Amino acid sequence: MCARICLAGTALLLLVAASCGGTGVETSLDSKPDASPEVVADSVSHVETREAGPDPDILDLHLDLLELPEVQDDFLQCQEKPFGLFCPCQTDAECSSGYCIQVPASMGGGKVCTMVCVEDCPEGWQCGLVPGSCPDCTFICIPSGDPPCEAVQETCNGKDDDCNGVADDGIGPVECISSNEHGTCKGTELCAGGTPVCDAPEPAEDLCNGKDDDCDGWVDEATCSDDNPCTDDVCNPAAGCQFPANELACEDGDPCTSGDKCSKGQCAGGLSVCPCMKDEDCPGLGFIGGCVGKLFCDTSAVPFGCKVDPAGANPCPAPSSQCAKVTCNVATGQCDEGNVPDLTPCDDQDACTAFDRCMDGACEK
Repeated sequence: MCARICLAGTALLLLVAASCGGTGVETSLDSKPDASPEVVADSVSHVETREAGPDPDILDLHLDLLELPEVQDDFLQCQEKPFGLFCPCQTDAECSSGYCIQVPASMGGGKVCTMVCVEDCPEGWQCGLVPGSCPDCTFICIPSGDPPCEAVQETCNGKDDDCNGVADDGIGPVECISSNEHGTCKGTELCAGGTPVCDAPEPAEDLCNGKDDDCDGWVDEATCSDDNPCTDDVCNPAAGCQFPANELACEDGDPCTSGDKCSKGQCAGGLSVCPCMKDEDCPGLGFIGGCVGKLFCDTSAVPFGCKVDPAGANPCPAPSSQCAKVTCNVATGQCDEGNVPDLTPCDDQDACTAFDRCMDGACEK
């Protein structure tokens, strides 16, 4: 049995390769489904070759095989559906065995009908398990060294996942994204050379260029800024960022000015609301460091103001006589000398007088 199958398979594969392979071979057989082996052999012996057709030497070499009855019977099975062993096919339904399999390029490529097997298969073929057929477990003849092709959904990987003989076919474009800290851009993913390629642009910081660089649906938004409140931020895609001066209200950072306003791109201070800005601005009372204390400009609160630091006070000198007194004038910070009240006891330094008293600033007996 194996010898018959091997011989028939070899003859049919050679004829299929010659008639259906990539060599452009065309053959015509004047045979009918009910023709006898002698008629079929006679028809095969009149193979016509055309330009770019098969190598006549190959056909002549195997004509003797086609004269064998068992080979002729198998060959006739390729004339009408369902096809027999090694007949070219496209779907399982076209084969009498119910199995149409892909063969490698080294064996002619394309798809052919195979057969169910237990152990024996034609030369160059082996008995292999049909994926998913267990627990009944069906075995078919497959090219030696190749597992049966188990069809799965086609993906972009450079492989023939759906077992139709074409890698990466029927994979339509799908939406893809490119994301980073600047945003998310959408694009289309295509299959190129077995690798998915996304054409989504990489999001970037939005620039003044008339483009939506960060893919947020807005063009050139908030792209120009010089951090100056006294200039307007303007984006001109043709000229780039521009910053014309304005005259808006502003804050010059001086707490002692009010009504600040922009002028020529700078914030100009308004009216001063503080009596002083520094210690030297506090000589208005005519002293610094008098008997009351040292004047200083207090900037701890707005508005700033001149205040007295008692720790900086200068003490008043002693009075010039015992009937005089020195006081600190808090209004002027100066030390004022005046008379003590009349009849204030005093000592006129005369031992012969007693009960001396101050009168009008002088000590009298």
